[in-house]
Amino acid sequence: MLRSNKSLIFSFYLDISNSSKIILSRVKNDDFAISDCSLENKGFGFGDLYIFYQSCKLFNYSVKIHDSETFETDDYEVFQVLEKQ
Repeated sequence: MLRSNKSLIFSFYLDISNSSKIILSRVKNDDFAISDCSLENKGFGFGDLYIFYQSCKLFNYSVKIHDSETFETDDYEVFQVLEKQ
């Protein structure tokens, strides 16, 4: 696990009414911000978002970013934002 108090995860998707929905979730427990313990467990939190397992639960982030605990991935991106010095 990698520690961060500024980590966040988010999702974009279309809801039933065909409108775009954005969900933003900030880390609550910075000891479990980023999961990097093996190839399969790349993700965020301790199960909040596992990219390759396609699993999404709510443990260490403020809001669940997907309605279901499992999902299919169309695409994903990872960003690192650096503060300008």
